[in-house]
Amino acid sequence: MRFRVLGPLEVRTSEGWKGIGAPKRRGVLAELLVCRGQVVPAGVLATRLWGDGVPDSHRSLIRKYVMELRRLLEDGGDTLTRRDPGYLLRAAPQEIDAHRFEQLVRAAREIFTRTGTGPGDPGTGPGSGPGPGADAAAPLLDEALSLWRDAPYVDAASSPSAEAEAVRLQELRLDAVEMRVEAGLLRGGAGLTAELHRLLADFGLRESLWHLQMRVLRHTGRTAEALHTYVRAGRLFAEELGTPPGGALRRLHQSILTDAPCDVSGLPFPAVCTVCAHERSGPGPSPSLKRPARDRS
Repeated sequence: MRFRVLGPLEVRTSEGWKGIGAPKRRGVLAELLVCRGQVVPAGVLATRLWGDGVPDSHRSLIRKYVMELRRLLEDGGDTLTRRDPGYLLRAAPQEIDAHRFEQLVRAAREIFTRTGTGPGDPGTGPGSGPGPGADAAAPLLDEALSLWRDAPYVDAASSPSAEAEAVRLQELRLDAVEMRVEAGLLRGGAGLTAELHRLLADFGLRESLWHLQMRVLRHTGRTAEALHTYVRAGRLFAEELGTPPGGALRRLHQSILTDAPCDVSGLPFPAVCTVCAHERSGPGPSPSLKRPARDRS
């Protein structure tokens, strides 16, 4: 990898990983990374960096930032070039940590799909094994999540494109975490409740997390806690959204009450985006991957 964006922006140099320096320099690199392979007009860069307060000297300032970035990249300007009416950054997907993250998560999802081992109730009786999918997917997800040092583009606040891309990547990270919990549940469920408690503290309106928490508690023999979790979720949704729990959560609650197999047909397995930001039709913020968080069937 040559660029790290899952945290503060960094570039690999002959001396190791280095930060980018000045805020506007970070903003230029962030914009060009999000739109890599596309020419970003200088005027567009200026508007994204300064908003309504674009200085008269913006062209010379952008040239200065680009020259400084070229020195940092140490390749004689081959990666970052001037191309009318703006600038072009050439970077292969595999040179960026975010691409590696998405690649690993996609591979894990494909394993689950191919082996037919998720999502679902891992069973509660003797002999319920994890299956090949969970065992193969778990290390891929662990590697993917280990790439995260902080929020994406965390030090590129002057880049609106990077801000939009960070939202997209954060959503994918939540999908990856849910998939990792799913793999852990299929492998036995031990030690997952604490992680889910932490996630629910930050993302309490994400119904899929409550669903996972209830399944983990049920699978580890804590039925009463699973039922109480449903009550907590229902209270939160009523207070914050004015609605009851969705269909998938209601069906799981009913299956626990009647000791029946879990029906997860209404809760899709987290999908991994297969369209990267640089494949869009033009430069600019990537569309959010916000998916419907609640099933209302």
